[in-house]
Amino acid sequence: MTASDGFKVLSADLQLDANKSAHNTGAYMSRELIVRRGQPVRLVLNFNTSVRVEDRLQFTAGLITTNASTPLLEFNFYDSRSPAVNSWGAQRVETGRNSVTLNVFTPSNAIIGRYILSIHTSEGQSNLASIVLLFNPWAKGDVVYLSDQAERQEYVLSEVGLIYMGTPSYPQYTFWNFGQFQDNILNISLSLLDSTQSFQRNATEDVRKRNNPIHVCRVLSSIGMLIW
Repeated sequence: MTASDGFKVLSADLQLDANKSAHNTGAYMSRELIVRRGQPVRLVLNFNTSVRVEDRLQFTAGLITTNASTPLLEFNFYDSRSPAVNSWGAQRVETGRNSVTLNVFTPSNAIIGRYILSIHTSEGQSNLASIVLLFNPWAKGDVVYLSDQAERQEYVLSEVGLIYMGTPSYPQYTFWNFGQFQDNILNISLSLLDSTQSFQRNATEDVRKRNNPIHVCRVLSSIGMLIW
C-alpha cells in the first residue's frame, strides 16, 4: 500500500556528520551529502501525519549531469523489510509518530555521480537531498576495494604524496599536493567527466559506464592528452 492521501514530507534530516564519518568523506569541505556506493546511507524523514506500518514509501534516485535540469537516468525503489541485495533500496530502521528513520542502499557497482533523491506521495514528487555517490575502497563488493587500511589511507585519504616521472630505468619523484578535498574540487571533477568526447558523443551511454573505474580513468586521461 502506498502512502495515504494528504501524506507529505515536511523535512529531511540527512545525518550529514554521521554519514560522512561512516563513509570516510568527512574531509570534503562541502556540506553536500557525499557518500560511497555499496554502503547504507541513514536518513530521517519527518511527515505531516503519522506513518503506518503498511505505508510503502516510494523513492527515485535521479542522476543529473552538469547544468542539467532533469535527470539523465532514474532508479525507482520502495522501502522494504528485506531489500534486494546489491540494489537500490530502502529499509526502515525506526518509525516514530510522524517520522521514519531509513537506511538507503546503493549497489556496489552503482554509477558514480550526483543524484537527486526524491519521494513520491499523494502530493506529488518532492526532492529530499542532493547526494554525490563515489567509488568505495572500503566495500568488499566494489571493484576498487582495498583490503589494507594503510593503502586506503595513502591512496584515498592523503592530500599530499609523491608523483613519479621519468622512465622505468631512471624514475624521478616530486612532492605533490593532491587537494582532492578542497572546496569545489568534486564539482570540477564531475564537470570534467561531462566535458569528455565520450560524453559529447552519447551522454547516456557514457554515464552508464561510470560504474566502471577503468572507463572513468580512460575518459579523464583523454582530456589530458587533448590538452597536451
